[in-house]
Amino acid sequence: MTTDLRILVVDDSLAELELIREAAHEFGEGVSLMTASNPNAADLAIANFHPDFVFIDLHLGQWSGRQLLSRLTGLSGNVILSTTLDQRESTLCIAAGALGFWIKPIRFDAYAEFFARVKQLPRREKP
Repeated sequence: MTTDLRILVVDDSLAELELIREAAHEFGEGVSLMTASNPNAADLAIANFHPDFVFIDLHLGQWSGRQLLSRLTGLSGNVILSTTLDQRESTLCIAAGALGFWIKPIRFDAYAEFFARVKQLPRREKP
């Protein structure tokens, strides 16, 4: 028996969290979504939820999404979200293990396309 793909979104923007929740609800069959608004909540979510993918806001108020990314050893599905295209920052994020660097605002259809693609990935066996 397999499990849903698990996605954690770490973002302090309520609008961004709501947008991805809507996309997950509409297009995310077979996907479990959890959100966190700061790195401390993200650490708890990672320990308990065991996500397959983590979307991380680069600018989390007083925290850096890149700092959180550097602590995510063993997770290969990390994507950085940012409001600016800073070449140096995106290069550092990719070097730290991010799969991609998405520029905000992210459109609903981009999230929906992501969910459609991840639904096709092989599922883990339930413990």
